[in-house]
Amino acid sequence: MLNNIKITTEQLGFMKHAIGFRNDKVKGRIHRRYNAFRNYFTTSKGSSNLEKLTELSDLKLMRKRVDPWDDEGFVFHVTDFGFEYLQMILDVSITEED
Repeated sequence: MLNNIKITTEQLGFMKHAIGFRNDKVKGRIHRRYNAFRNYFTTSKGSSNLEKLTELSDLKLMRKRVDPWDDEGFVFHVTDFGFEYLQMILDVSITEED
């Protein structure tokens, strides 16, 4: 099922930004791993490319909520399914900081 998902490079960038992904922070050469130090992407206006990733769409790679500090803004988070997808696409094991 993960192999059938198609997203744009912009959408992949949104997901990577949400978890603070940087290639220079990936550890290991054979067993690549990355520790996500955050899981949020805030925006003051909507984006159709971002909306297509949410649980309201067929993809369900991210979830959306109203920004608690800006009631006109939104906060997007990568879902568990989204993390699985990122791991497959980026070929890296991703864990979240507690």
